[in-house]
Amino acid sequence: MTIETKSKSQRNWTEQFDSAQKHKQNRKYKKALQALEEALALARKHSLTEETFLSLKALADVQRLNGHLKQAGRAEEEALAMSSQLFAVRAASGGETALTIAESKDLPEDDRENANDLKSNRQAKSSKKSDKDKKHDKTEKVEKVKKSEKTDKGKKETKSVKGETGKKSDKKAKSTKEETRQNDSAEDKKSCRYYLEKANSINDFEERADCFRKAIKAGRKEVGKDWEKKYAGVHWLALETRPIMQAMACLARELRWLDELDEAIEIYETLLALNPNDNQGVRYDLAPCLFEAGKYEALEAHLRKYGSESAAIFLYTRALYLFQKTGNSKEARDALQRAFKRNAYVPIFLSDVVEMPDERPSFIGIGDENEALSYVMEYSYLWEPEQTAWLANTLEKDLYKSFADDPELVSDVLKELRLE
Repeated sequence: MTIETKSKSQRNWTEQFDSAQKHKQNRKYKKALQALEEALALARKHSLTEETFLSLKALADVQRLNGHLKQAGRAEEEALAMSSQLFAVRAASGGETALTIAESKDLPEDDRENANDLKSNRQAKSSKKSDKDKKHDKTEKVEKVKKSEKTDKGKKETKSVKGETGKKSDKKAKSTKEETRQNDSAEDKKSCRYYLEKANSINDFEERADCFRKAIKAGRKEVGKDWEKKYAGVHWLALETRPIMQAMACLARELRWLDELDEAIEIYETLLALNPNDNQGVRYDLAPCLFEAGKYEALEAHLRKYGSESAAIFLYTRALYLFQKTGNSKEARDALQRAFKRNAYVPIFLSDVVEMPDERPSFIGIGDENEALSYVMEYSYLWEPEQTAWLANTLEKDLYKSFADDPELVSDVLKELRLE
């Protein structure tokens, strides 16, 4: 299949998928099922792996809402069966190793009755370094000292020896320059995907950011400097431009951890301009980034633009911003309670009472534990003691009601949030 044909089929799939989501929001589940079945058939026909996976997950969700539990189970099993293949492909291509919120925003909302028992996972505060510590540690990087040795050769040697030494030095210099040219040439030949894969093995923020910059540079060489105009309207659909956009999103994330917020925001906004549909989900990361940078007018405009979004990252960022702006106002409390209704697990994990995993979840669904884990692991450092205490005081009754089967857990959570 040619790139042009695939781009067209992906656009057709997107239309069907978006149509299904609109029907779902309006509770027209039969029409939503019909649109999703057509989207699934289209994705399979053109071998669109990610689109097939997302169609199956969304189909299972709507089937469950429509009371078709057996069919929902089969669709869910089929999606899980192909998930390992999907993530293996992503890892090999240097893409994200987990579904972004954007790609999973329409996945099933797990019933809280079927959620994992938080009580079984509860423990005292882990000795592992928290993300607040990580955020602090990144400002305390070890300075790299470059050692250079100066040698003074031949000061006491004869002119003939000096001549021979000079010739050897010239040969060595030429050899060094040649090696440098060869290394530069080899570096230029490395692809964008090469650097994306290489970044996975780097732990240092600055080195990883540098690797992503090289990936972007290599990607632009591959598709041409005018790629933004050349692929206008199909930046994400064209497979050859995806690595560049992936590298840009990854770079923005590293820059955020390095406190280079202005550049990170600029990259996020560029990606949204290139791909308004935002298949990468950068709109979610942009919101807390704007909050942290103190760009409140831009944040308000951004939140208004995506006012219908129900993702935890948006709703809790909105509540956090309103508390900072208006204090313990009704508007701020209402925003926090709305966020809690969409995802009640955020305060639990924010308290650090329950053990946190080492890595972010692979699957993220709106309103489930994984979404809360992902948000807290990435943005918990934004919640200062004053704000967590406000959260505890505002949501105390709601927490006891939502987790009525484990009042001891709620009590521990409230104590930690209040630092009692």
